[in-house]
Amino acid sequence: MNRKSYNRQWQKRLIVTLFFVLCAATCMGGCVSSQEVPIDGTDEALTQPGYEWLVVPMTDVIKAERFTLQEYTKTGTPVVIHTFAIWCPACTMQLQVSTAFLEEFPGKAHIIAIDVEEGESMQSIAQHVQKNAFAGTFAAAPKELIQGLIDTFDASILLTMPQTIIIVGNDIFHLGPSLSVRTTQGLSAVIDEIYETLALINEASLDGT
Repeated sequence: MNRKSYNRQWQKRLIVTLFFVLCAATCMGGCVSSQEVPIDGTDEALTQPGYEWLVVPMTDVIKAERFTLQEYTKTGTPVVIHTFAIWCPACTMQLQVSTAFLEEFPGKAHIIAIDVEEGESMQSIAQHVQKNAFAGTFAAAPKELIQGLIDTFDASILLTMPQTIIIVGNDIFHLGPSLSVRTTQGLSAVIDEIYETLALINEASLDGT
C-alpha cells in the first residue's frame, strides 16, 4: 500500500470512529459497530464472502412474495433491519415506533423486520403484524440468514432483541439493541448521521486523490 492509499484509509477510519462517538452520545448507552463494505458502486460489494445473507431469499408474510435484502438495498433508499420475536415486548415497542416512523418520514427508509425465533411460523407472524397494524416488510429468518448474521456480527445478535442493522448504499451499520432507534426522531437522526459520515468519508477520499 502506498502512502496516498494509506492516508485515505486512515482518514476513513478516523471519520468512521467519529461517527461511532456521535452515535454513542445519541444512543444514550446503545452500541454501534459497523461492518465495512467496499464503496465501489457494484452489486458484488454486498455479496462478498461474509455477506451472503443479503441474498438469502425470504418470504413477505403478508404479501407472500419472495425477496432478498439486497433487492431493497439496490433501490438507493436506506434499509433498516430489525430482528424480533412475537413474544418479545421490546420488539413490539420497536416495531410500533418504526411503523410510526414510516408515517412520519415517508420514503426515508425501508423497514424490514426479521423474526429470528425458531418455531414461529409465517402464519403466526402475519397474525402478529395484522393484530398490531405494523407497517414494513416482515419475514421469518431462514437458517442460512441466521447463520450469516452470526458469522458477520457474532452470536450476540440473537441474544438480545430487537437488534437494528442499517444499510446505506454499500455500508452496513450494526446498532445492536440501541435506544437511539426507539423513537421516530431518533431513528431519523441516526440515518441522517450515517449520511453525514459517508459524505465526510467521500470528501476525505477525494482530498486524498
